[in-house]
Amino acid sequence: MEQKKVKRKRATYFSTLLSITLVLFLIGLFGLLVIYAEQLKNFLKENLQVSVFFIDDAKEADILRLQNMIDHESFVKLTNYIDKEEAKQIMTIELGEDADKLLGFNPFPASLDVYFNANYARVDSVEQFKTEMEIFPFVKEVSYQKVILENIDKYVRIGGLAILGFTIIFFLIAMILINNTIRLTLYSKRFLIKSMQLVGGTKGFIRRPFIYKAVTYGFIGGVIANLLLAGFLYAFSNWLPFALSGNLMNNFILSVSILLVGIIITFLSSYYSVNKYLRTKLDDLY
Repeated sequence: MEQKKVKRKRATYFSTLLSITLVLFLIGLFGLLVIYAEQLKNFLKENLQVSVFFIDDAKEADILRLQNMIDHESFVKLTNYIDKEEAKQIMTIELGEDADKLLGFNPFPASLDVYFNANYARVDSVEQFKTEMEIFPFVKEVSYQKVILENIDKYVRIGGLAILGFTIIFFLIAMILINNTIRLTLYSKRFLIKSMQLVGGTKGFIRRPFIYKAVTYGFIGGVIANLLLAGFLYAFSNWLPFALSGNLMNNFILSVSILLVGIIITFLSSYYSVNKYLRTKLDDLY
C-alpha cells in the first residue's frame, strides 16, 4: 500500500513537472523565432547582390579605383570584382557550355558585385547608388533584384507580427495550462490544507510549503526547458545560414525570462489555489 502511494506521488510529480517544462519550452521556441527573425532579415539583405556591369573596353585600373572608392563607403559591407575571364568561367559552369567557343568571343562583361550593410539595403538607397554609378562612362548598367529587396522587409515584418501574435496567444494559453496543472496538483491536497487550518495553522504557514513546492516545479521546469532550447539551437545551428553568436545577450534574456515565467506563474497559481481551499467550507470540499 505504501509502495503504491510512493509510485502515485512520483507519477504526479513527473507529470506536473513534464507539463510545466513542455509549456515553457514551447514559449521559448516562439521567443527564439522572434529573436532570430530580425537576424534572418539582416542576413537576406546583406546577401542581396547589386551588380555593376562595365563596358567591354573599360580599363581595369578605372574599375579598381571605383572599387576602392566604393569599399570606403559606410553603407557597403564588401565588394567582389569579377573580370571578363572569370565571368566566362562562372557562366560556363552554370550553362554547361563555353560561350567563347560557340560565339567566337567572350560576351560576358566584367562586373563588380556590391553587398550593402543591412541598415542601408533599401530600395531608395540602392536606387541612389545605381544613379551615382551610371554617371561613370565605363559603367554599362547596374542591376539588382528589386522585387526581392522590396519583399524582404514586407514579409519579414508580416511574419514577425504573426509570430509575436502567436507568442502572446500561446503565452496566455501557457498561463492557463500551468495554472490548471498546479490547481489539479493541489486539488488532491485540499483536505490536508483544510485540516491544517482546522488545527490552528495560519494562512501564511499553510501556504508556504505548497508555494515553495510549486515554485520549485516552475524553476526546475524552466531550467530543463532552457537546456532543451540550448540543445535545439545546437542541433540546428549547422542548418542556419547565419551565426547564432550575435544574439547571446538576447538568448540570455530569453533564458532568464523563461525561468521567471515558470516561477511567477507557479507562485501565483499555488497562492490563489491554496487561498481558495482555505476559504472553502469543509462540506464543499467533497
